[in-house]
Amino acid sequence: MDIRKIMDRRSVQQKKGLLMDAEIQKLVTEWKDAREEAELNQATIDREVKTMEEKLNKYNVATLGDIPTHWEDGSFRILVCLMGGCAGKEVRDLKIAATKRLITKYEVNLSVFMELNYNWATVDSSANLASWFHHEEREIRSAAANNRHKTETRYQPGGTGMVCRHEFLQYARKPSNNF
Repeated sequence: MDIRKIMDRRSVQQKKGLLMDAEIQKLVTEWKDAREEAELNQATIDREVKTMEEKLNKYNVATLGDIPTHWEDGSFRILVCLMGGCAGKEVRDLKIAATKRLITKYEVNLSVFMELNYNWATVDSSANLASWFHHEEREIRSAAANNRHKTETRYQPGGTGMVCRHEFLQYARKPSNNF
């Protein structure tokens, strides 16, 4: 479980899920301190190792092509993200941090989000989609929409949103929530 947590954390941070030898050795040392060898079921260990190897082989592949970081004048960069599960703060913070890195690296003008799973009716109007990107030194504007089912929680299936930056600001005259 510790190894899986580290791998999941790394994949969110856009790093390969492979563990370094030092990290593996540290985990093994910690486990040895907490467990006896007799407590371990070899069949379970073999099954888990096989599952992890399959996952690593499936997702840790060579990069196919590259995306240029410099663009011609007059071109726009649009980032489309299937977010899923932004109602929980911890998950949202991880996903927004990864998205911010992409926005900064590629100088994205318009970010389009699907499946935000967020009920905007449960928060103040100042807590809009743009507020999730409050680190920006430049002006940004946003529009968001979600399904309208009666619920008191922040989780709401579906939902879309857009964050406009740079040249796209002219198309979003004011921050808005469009339900």
